[in-house]
Amino acid sequence: MIIRQESKVAPAPAAGTGFGETTYSPSTTVSFEPNPNPLEKVFLKYEWRETLCNKGILRNCSHDSGNSGNRMWPQDNGFVPPPPSR
Repeated sequence: MIIRQESKVAPAPAAGTGFGETTYSPSTTVSFEPNPNPLEKVFLKYEWRETLCNKGILRNCSHDSGNSGNRMWPQDNGFVPPPPSR
């Protein structure tokens, strides 16, 4: 068992959102031997929205003005909004 001691030295600034708590989440390395004959193979391919519209995969693309902006939140400042308060 490894016991972690808190450091008295302030951590160096790092990239991140600045939201949420710091949590300890250890990982473990495991062995893996793949089956020589897979049961299934999956191929994922990413496409631009315009291409998906042209191929008819996405519908109602006529309202698009060529803007490839984010559809998940308003593009007012370029960043995701902060999460709701708890």
